[in-house]
Amino acid sequence: KKMFIPSHEGWSILQADYSQIELRIAAIETLDSTMIAAYKEFGDLHITTAKEVLGRDNITKEDRSKAKPVNFGLIYLQSAKGFVQYAKKSYGVTFTLPEAEFIIKKFFSTYKGLTPWHNKTIAFARKNNYVINLFGRKRVIENINSSNEYLRGKAERQAVNFPIQSVPAEMMVLSLYYVNKYLKENNMRSKIINTVHDSMVLECPPDELHKTAEIVKTIMENIPTP
Repeated sequence: KKMFIPSHEGWSILQADYSQIELRIAAIETLDSTMIAAYKEFGDLHITTAKEVLGRDNITKEDRSKAKPVNFGLIYLQSAKGFVQYAKKSYGVTFTLPEAEFIIKKFFSTYKGLTPWHNKTIAFARKNNYVINLFGRKRVIENINSSNEYLRGKAERQAVNFPIQSVPAEMMVLSLYYVNKYLKENNMRSKIINTVHDSMVLECPPDELHKTAEIVKTIMENIPTP
């Protein structure tokens, strides 16, 4: 991030992102009571996972970091081997295969709403050859009924991935539209310059920085959703 500077001297780069949005969508989709309670109590599922799944008491920054690959990987049905590789590659966190197997078992016993939702979503995909997200967007799932175990397993992971991971993309597109609309209609000099996953990046003159931050936050939190 330090490589990038505003195009005008004295301006600032403003970044706003959706906090743990995939996990929040997972909580909405699955209606898992533990996930929902975690967001109501802490606003942070990584803390709950560090406590309940990893067995930590006084949660440190390192404990919370170790919980991230657990949450972001296992909601999408990663295997133990796949989870070990994902945690190392994406987060620099090392787990052994036996640790991964234990964590997977503990994860799904902690968040009991996930497995029924996974099963229901996969069954829907097998019957209809597609899945649908909260905005009504469909994705065709090829090979969901394949006799090839590898292809079928990959299709099953796609089936549970899409209803969760596609929603933040929809939300970001709507946010971009409404923020851009507001900035133009109010003749503001601040402008959107990029998006990075579930975050919006803008550059702002000093006299508009705080106002733009408030506008972006308000719009992103209140976009029309189902």
